[in-house]
Amino acid sequence: MKSAEGTEFNVHKAVLGSRSPVLKAHFAHDTTESYTNIVESPFEADVLQEVLTFIYSNKVPKAGEIPDKLLEAADYYQLDGLKSLCTQKLYEKLTAENAIDTLQLADRHHADSLKQLSLLFIKDRAGKFIKKSGGWSKVESVTLLQYTCDWFMKSDTN
Repeated sequence: MKSAEGTEFNVHKAVLGSRSPVLKAHFAHDTTESYTNIVESPFEADVLQEVLTFIYSNKVPKAGEIPDKLLEAADYYQLDGLKSLCTQKLYEKLTAENAIDTLQLADRHHADSLKQLSLLFIKDRAGKFIKKSGGWSKVESVTLLQYTCDWFMKSDTN
């Protein structure tokens, strides 16, 4: 595999394919990767190294340092175990200052449990959240904003 900046990692395609449906597809179909045995990754070397460590060992030494980047990679390569680990690390770091960013990250990378936890966090600390984070002005996705409004309305009726 080759990182975005060109760092090469020696890996076994059978191992990669057994853990990631995305990587399996790279090698199984009539693609450049299946002929060259090189998959070019859109991720930087430090992130790719952690992804490969997870694929081979189920461990992620830097999960607490770069959980946002690893969540993106986990979503991209469909690595549910890594995604779950990143979700946990991001939840542990959740604050009023980063709640909207975390909510958007969860939405962008289909991390539904982190999305729900972020919404609960925001709801439970509404006053503090609005004061410290600048409110909802940071939300970039209209769909996410609508989902959030619907979620708050449903949670108020329960």
